[in-house]
Amino acid sequence: MDYPATLSIRLVPVSKNYNKNELIKEVKSALDTIGSEGFQKFDRSNTAGRKFMNSDGIYANYSGTTTDNVKVAGRIIISCSDKMLYILNVSYPQGYTKTYVDGVYDKFRHSVKTTN
Repeated sequence: MDYPATLSIRLVPVSKNYNKNELIKEVKSALDTIGSEGFQKFDRSNTAGRKFMNSDGIYANYSGTTTDNVKVAGRIIISCSDKMLYILNVSYPQGYTKTYVDGVYDKFRHSVKTTN
């Protein structure tokens, strides 16, 4: 493969719990950042809702071609719980959606939990 798959999770403290519209803005902003980093072509899907970290989350898919001519795809989801944004992003070579979204991202999204 000419592109290493990655799965990353970030936690960002915020001053309040975000509503759906604020989460949509966060996802779109994250996609703007991803698309501006080494892509010659970048496309994104519409946002949609899905549970993540036992909260309502917003996600979107993306795909593009890097400046090195590598075809990449990914999915990002963001939820907010207890004044914390949870941001999960998977990025992988195009053509491996079943492997990385169904096999890695979904399993991680359903099994990850917070600890006290």
